[in-house]
Formats: sequence, C-alpha cells, structure tokens
Amino acid sequence: RWLFLGDSTMKRLFFVSKLRDVLIELPLRLEQMNCTRSFQTQRCKLNEVFGLPQRDQWIPLPPEEFGGPVVMRGPCNDCSWCRTDFLDCPLGNGSSCYDASYGGYVSMEFAKDAEIQTEEYNTSQENIASRFDRVWNKRLDVWKNKPICIISAGNHDILVENITTAAYENNVRFLLKTFQNVCEHIVWLGNTAPLRDDTEYKQTVESMRDFEAAVQRILSSSTSDVISYVNVFDASMSYFHNDHIHMRDDWYRSLGNDLFIPFVTVPAMINGINGTL
Repeated sequence: RWLFLGDSTMKRLFFVSKLRDVLIELPLRLEQMNCTRSFQTQRCKLNEVFGLPQRDQWIPLPPEEFGGPVVMRGPCNDCSWCRTDFLDCPLGNGSSCYDASYGGYVSMEFAKDAEIQTEEYNTSQENIASRFDRVWNKRLDVWKNKPICIISAGNHDILVENITTAAYENNVRFLLKTFQNVCEHIVWLGNTAPLRDDTEYKQTVESMRDFEAAVQRILSSSTSDVISYVNVFDASMSYFHNDHIHMRDDWYRSLGNDLFIPFVTVPAMINGINGTL
C-alpha cells in the first residue's frame, strides 16, 4: 500500500505519472481485491471523504502553533484543486500482497493544520493518520506491512502569518511523529525551488531552501531508519517551471515513473529505499 500525502505538487506527481493508474485504476479492475474508491468531490467535503464525523464547531489552531489553513476558515482545503483520491481494498480470497498494490493521493497541504477536525483530534494530520491506521493497518494479517508514505509540506506553510523556520521545523517534527507508527516507511519528498524571487511571493529561493535545511536537520539528528529524504531542490532550479511553484508536467512524470513506479510495482524492492536518495 502506498500513500502520497501533500499539496498540489504531490497531486501532480501522482496524477501526471503512472502512479494513479497503478495504485487506483488497475486495482479497481481486479474484482478479487474488492476495492472501494474514496474521491473528494468538493473543496469543503474533507471529513466526508475519510468517513470522519464532523466536529460541531470548527476551532482554528492557536497562533503560536503556526498551523493552517490560511485562506479558508473551516473544514475546507486551502488548495482548491487538491482533491483526495484513494482506495480501500480488503482483498478477497486468492489475492496476495505480492501480486497487487493499491493506494492513493491524500490532500495534506501543511505540516500542521486544522482543516480536518473531529471530536477526537484537532488537526488534519492526526485525523488522517488515525483513519488509515484504523482502516488499513487492521489488515496486517493479509498485507504484512503498513503502508509506505510519501510526504511533503512547505509551500503552504510559508504563507502562515509570522511563521519562522524554527516553527516550521517544529511542525514537521509533529507531522513525522504523527505518522511514524502508521507507516512502514516514510519518504520525505523535498520541495522544488520556486521559479524566481519575485517580491509578490513568500516562496523565495532563500526561504524555501531554509525550510529544506530544517527538514535535513531533523532527519540528520534522527536515529530512526524508517524515514528517507529525496532532495530535488537544486535539480529543479535549472528545470522548466509551469508557474512560480509548479514544474512542467514532464518533471512530475519522470519523477513518478522513474523513482517511485519501480518500487510500487515490485513490492520486494521496498526494503531498498532506506536512506537518503
């Protein structure tokens, strides 16, 4: 099982490459896997897509936690087109975890935010992690391993009012701790560099490089062997951009097909992703 969690850059990676075909479209055609699809149809249908009850009153995070959302108030995506799309596959008789994979894309724009709230948890990160731990990890008798989680954050965090690199670093620590026991392995996919340092954007090369350095500090000081880091920042600086944040489609297509698809389609290779790529 594979989960790709992040903002619109992660969404493009998942949808432009073959990842959606392999992890969603193909398993849906395999009747023995008995998959059901959860697809977010509206910007403000976040709890519904995860089957989570809505909290009676939405409460923003305290300012000192430097969490999202920034644009929307209430249970809605800041990213208007970051629509969650994933499968739940209980597997029928005769199926094997060695001849099929499934997963999906989960919209999670920040390292810490209050877009999804329940009576149990105040943050999206805790609610998403709890949901997949409860639904996916109860099938370890069949799948043997917890899901591989590809995670990214930063492009939206930089927009939080008065956020500092230290505050972002604290929120990334919170995010990793929240998912560490839910995922068999976490791959932190670093952010691409912005197109240029226009003053109208908070995502400057310097600010985003500082955020990348914060993640590297966390991982270099960690003794955990279940977290890897993929650094694409420098490589992206000299590549074609579609806009200030997003790369051209062939960037995402190549990254998805060349880096992730070989692991996704050959489960036995998963053990080979430990370390920094």
